Amino acid sequence: MNITPFRMEDLDTFIPGERELSAVPTGQAMISERFVGEAVSVIDNGITIGIAGVTVDDGIPRASVMLSDLFRDRPIVLHRMAARGLKAVMDYFKFDTMEAEVKDTDTIGKRWAERLGFKPYSQDGLSIIYRFTK
Repeated sequence: MNITPFRMEDLDTFIPGERELSAVPTGQAMISERFVGEAVSVIDNGITIGIAGVTVDDGIPRASVMLSDLFRDRPIVLHRMAARGLKAVMDYFKFDTMEAEVKDTDTIGKRWAERLGFKPYSQDGLSIIYRFTK
């Protein structure tokens, strides 16, 4: 398993997981727009199993992650990589805070955000903004 800088070609072998498809109705077209810029891909045996990036809106960095079901089938590896990646990104860019948005109906996503150290910050009825602070 390798972590590489994101390239548009990585989408050729990326199959979004069921949860991504329900959250992103336009599928891979939306993914390609969302991750142009500073992002990484997780490649396993030539297949892209995850894409992660950070955008900064109004001075607040927001983490974005798109996963394949192949990656979700390895929850321990996934969690360890996410925890290390979160720390590495925050240290590298000298962020004190990071946000992540999770659909209100996504129980697993909410639980995972909290296990990574994010705390609920605000809610709009459709999603919850989680905030991680050093």
